[in-house]
Amino acid sequence: LATVCADRIDKLELEKVLVNCVSSIGYADEIGEYAADILEDYRAGQYGAFLKQMNGEKISSANISRILRDTSSLIERLQVEEGTETMSSGRLIKEVRDKRFTPDRNKYIYLGFPNLDEYVGGIEGGDMAVLAARPGVGKSALSVQLITNFCRKGMSVGYFNLEMSPGQIYDRFICHLSGIELNRIKTATAFKPGEEEMYASANKAFEEMKLELVNGKNKISDIRYACRYKKYDIVIIDYLQLVRAD
Repeated sequence: LATVCADRIDKLELEKVLVNCVSSIGYADEIGEYAADILEDYRAGQYGAFLKQMNGEKISSANISRILRDTSSLIERLQVEEGTETMSSGRLIKEVRDKRFTPDRNKYIYLGFPNLDEYVGGIEGGDMAVLAARPGVGKSALSVQLITNFCRKGMSVGYFNLEMSPGQIYDRFICHLSGIELNRIKTATAFKPGEEEMYASANKAFEEMKLELVNGKNKISDIRYACRYKKYDIVIIDYLQLVRAD
């Protein structure tokens, strides 16, 4: 309550409001309802002020991206978060016990490397996994293999490439899908026997992937907005240190 009202009334007035709340409302549920009303009033006021500001601004191709980003940020800021929930061990057992040791474990996403999947047990929706290693040891190459494995499962992947050019990404995927050496894809002037068929097959497989390459978006708000709009199953960012704060 204090946080919500801090930018609307001064400190002394806020203290009077809080004292009045405590003295005039005797039950916890009534206090909660009163606080919820104040919060809703605050949210409505903030959103109304934003709409009033936007009403005087002409929307064009030059500012539509900023307006959408500002709208998304405001809506996220005004979202009411779920309250903290306590749970007994008995309730936890009832909710989870029968979901273990069953054939139906489809909510887990496997990486496509049997030994690694056996070790980590797959990943769940909402997980954030960081692939860390020294430069030049194959993080991007492993990302290409992971993306390929996810797409083969029919999943949609958003690949936020902040480092390589589109041509470099293409070369890496075709190398992985065709088995042709990366250096030959980059420099060869003619096919060796059998390579043309391998090259054509790799391009067809690459085209059929549910993959979107996103270049140039390196701000957190841009990445978040793109993910919400596209609703990717998997998001891969290469690489994390190049992401900028808003």
